[in-house]
Order: sequence, then structure tokens, then C-alpha cells
Amino acid sequence: MEIQLPDLALKRIFSFLDLFGLLQASQVNKHWNRIAESDFLWRSLSLQRWDCSNFTDQHLGTHTWKQFFLHQRRKELQLALAQPHNFIYKVTKNIVCVIVQSMNLVGDAAGDIYTFTLPGLRDVSKVTAFQYGIVLLHCSPDKKWVFACGTYSRTLPQVFLTESLVRPSEGSAPLSTSLPHKLCVSACWTPEVKNRITLMSQSNTGKKTEFITFDLTTKRTGGQTVIQAHEIASFQLAAHLESPIWMGANDGYTIVFTNGPYLLLFSITGFLLQRFEDHQAAINNFWADPRYVLTTSKNSVHVYMWEEGGRHPYLRSCCHLENIWHDPTTHGCISSVMCDNASIVLKVTVSESSTLVMYSLNM
Repeated sequence: MEIQLPDLALKRIFSFLDLFGLLQASQVNKHWNRIAESDFLWRSLSLQRWDCSNFTDQHLGTHTWKQFFLHQRRKELQLALAQPHNFIYKVTKNIVCVIVQSMNLVGDAAGDIYTFTLPGLRDVSKVTAFQYGIVLLHCSPDKKWVFACGTYSRTLPQVFLTESLVRPSEGSAPLSTSLPHKLCVSACWTPEVKNRITLMSQSNTGKKTEFITFDLTTKRTGGQTVIQAHEIASFQLAAHLESPIWMGANDGYTIVFTNGPYLLLFSITGFLLQRFEDHQAAINNFWADPRYVLTTSKNSVHVYMWEEGGRHPYLRSCCHLENIWHDPTTHGCISSVMCDNASIVLKVTVSESSTLVMYSLNM
């Protein structure tokens, strides 16, 4: 006699499956298919992969969350397989670019962190983090943590609990902890392991570069909440490699960064996993998110895509766009780059003016 689990129990089990597991489960029988098709499960998968927390059923219209997920994935794969002739592009000159981050936190030269509402920019809170100016301020993917680093190189960087910055208690300092890693020049959170952060430091001479990775937790002790930082890995970059300017992460176990014209992928323990040589000149800009890595040099941009589930090859080289928009009479440089699953946007700076170059898939 076949034993049939209750719907709620089966839905809970299915919530741990990835895309491929959920599709396979839906093929077992009619009961499993009905549970595997539920909007709850497909909405959960969508939230894990994309920032669509403000997306409602009204935005879906007549579509299901499964249809939305598969449509978005299809667009991702189209971008991964695209060739230069698959893009159309538009150039807008003399623009002013303003980048507004979803986490409305601002650090200033006095060492204070401000919280504002968007779009009204109403001042919500002000917290003094350092006695010196703030040069790095990064919010974790789940908005739970905020990393801050000051201008004074001997000051240890701090990680704050976001809630204590947004709603500080009167007369008490915001909940934070120091990360024992001086001379920090860059840091990145890990999208797939949301409490994990990797820091990069460089010696004063710039000849020694070190990476160190921490996991953050909160713990109740003596009636109070404390933040604990656990070092889980570190390594020193080989002396013959240039000190990186940009870095990114994805699955929590790898770090990607630029090195002259090369893009390098290392494990967090220091093993070189992949080396890409898709640029002839030094990489001058970089973008990394949970789906893509973009690099630029002179007048070209290259697109890479992370593999699902951290499988090898961890990062896949996809498409190279070369000199499509370039005006040979000017000497501009790509000052920023970003993308979603259907378009790529470049900001090109020439003297004091900027040009926006937008690529869209035409497939």
C-alpha cells in the first residue's frame, strides 16, 4: 500500500530542492506534480535567485511563478549564449549618471553612517562608526549586515547589525564587531552564503596582498546579543601577481579578481582554479553579481556567467563586445559597467562628459 505524505510535509521537503530537483519531482506522480507546481515553491526559488521581493501577483498578471522563473532563466541563458551580432545598442551622450543603491546608507568623511529613506531622502538615523572618514560601505545581500572601513589604515574594519544602524538605541553604541584585518582596501559579501565576507588587504608598499574570509553569527550571552566573526580561510597572493583593484564572490568558496589583462578565479584557501585571457589590454573596470561577471578594457567588454551550484567550470566565458560604439576621434574610457539578464550598460567618460552605452539582446 502506497503511503502518501501530507501536502504541507511534502511542500516543506520540496522547498530544499533546486530548479532541477523540483522539475524531476514534478514527474513522479500527479500528487507530487500538484505540489511541485505551487506558487509558494517557485516564488521561493525566484527570491533566492533574483531581487524580486517587491514583485507581486499583480505584476505576474495571468502567469504563474513557475512561468516567471523559467522565463527569467531563459533570458539568462540567451545572454550566456549570445554573440555580438545578437545585440542592438543605443548611445546617449552628455548624461549625468546617478547610481542609487537599494540599501540607503551613506558614509561620510567624519566617520558617520547615515540612513535615508528613498526616494524622499528623509534622514532616519545617524551613527558614528569611526573617528576618521569612511571609504568602504557594503551591505550584505540579505540586508542583515553592513561592512564599514575607515580611511585610517590602522583602524580595524567593522561589521554592524543593520537593524542597530537603522534603529539605534539612545545612549548605546550600535551592535558591531571588529574584523582583525588591517590595511583593508576592498571587501565583498558572498551572495550564496549571506553571512560570509572576504576582505583584501595590501601592504603600504603594495607588494603584499592578502585575502581573508570570515563568517558572521549572532549569539545571546548574558542577556545581550553579540556579533561573532569566525575566520574560515586566508591566503597571500603570490609576489609575481599584481595587486588587484576589483574583486567579487559568488558561492562562498571562490574569489574572482582582476590582474592586469587577466581575470583570475581562486578558492578562498588560495588555489588558482581558472585564468581567463580575453583582453589584450589591462582590465580597467569590473562588475560581479550572483549571475554574471563583466570586465572592460579600453573599448571592449567581456561577459562571464557563474555555473549553477558551484560546478566546474565555476565561471564560463560567454561573449566579447569590441569597439561597436567607439568614436575614434575621442579618447574615452569605460568608467562603470553593469548588467541584468537581458542588457548591458556602460558609462563611458570623455573629459568631463559621460556617454551611456546600452546593449540589449535582439533575439
